[in-house]
Amino acid sequence: MDRKNNMICAFHLLMLLCCVMLFIGAKREVFASSGFVTTLGRDKTKYTKYDITNDGKKDIIQLKKLGKEAGWYNYFKVYINEECALSIKENFYDTDVQYIQLSNGKAYLFIHLVGDDDVGPNDLYMYKKGKLKKVVDLIKPISGIMGYHSGAEIRSVKGNKVYVDMESISYGLAYMKYEAIYNYKAGKLVLQAKKHKILGYSAYPLNDIGIHTLTSTKAIQLYKSAQLKQKSIKLKTGTKLKVKMCYISDKKISFYVETLSGKKGWFRSPKDTTKMFKETMYAG
Repeated sequence: MDRKNNMICAFHLLMLLCCVMLFIGAKREVFASSGFVTTLGRDKTKYTKYDITNDGKKDIIQLKKLGKEAGWYNYFKVYINEECALSIKENFYDTDVQYIQLSNGKAYLFIHLVGDDDVGPNDLYMYKKGKLKKVVDLIKPISGIMGYHSGAEIRSVKGNKVYVDMESISYGLAYMKYEAIYNYKAGKLVLQAKKHKILGYSAYPLNDIGIHTLTSTKAIQLYKSAQLKQKSIKLKTGTKLKVKMCYISDKKISFYVETLSGKKGWFRSPKDTTKMFKETMYAG
């Protein structure tokens, strides 16, 4: 009888272990098929878990910061399988490197070389013919028109979409963050839309970043669409509002607002640090 009970217990334990292994396998499969992003932060560490060459095999990825002097570096190199795949000459004091894998298996490296005021290259690279080639400049769409001190960080990957947190000292809102979504289409990553959700902005004296209520310092002309082709209403000085979206296209930026009284529309971004709202503060 005891032997029979022991056999039954062993069978139940075996079934339980099989269920656990199936669950873990399913979780891993979902994780891999949905895409992911992870930070590669350690200098000279050899990372061996990722397939950056897109050949279905795990590679050796090594990051090297070179030429250190007074806390600054002047070269950044990436080695793939012991071979130099990328060399960038740039003055920087820190790096932000992220490995990205889409659900279709395509892999990228995001590289930000951090310089003065956290400004520096913010680019996506893909491995092609033995080298890492720059395929997306994340700052280029807003360069020279949004403001200054712009930067990017990969927040997440869902399927074949890459969600990027963009930040800038914008002419329209001072410090702000917005979401840019890149979608894999026809063999490359492209911006999904010209309209972007604003994630937050600073509003003195509050210390956090959020969709805060702002007070206009002058009259603001609103338009019916982001393209600014047809005028709507003009907001009076002192109007309370929140900014929800931005539109970026062809050297043009506009912002979508909703006033506390229910009025809605788009306004044209200024081209300098003209203070449009009482609560905004521009950094040097």
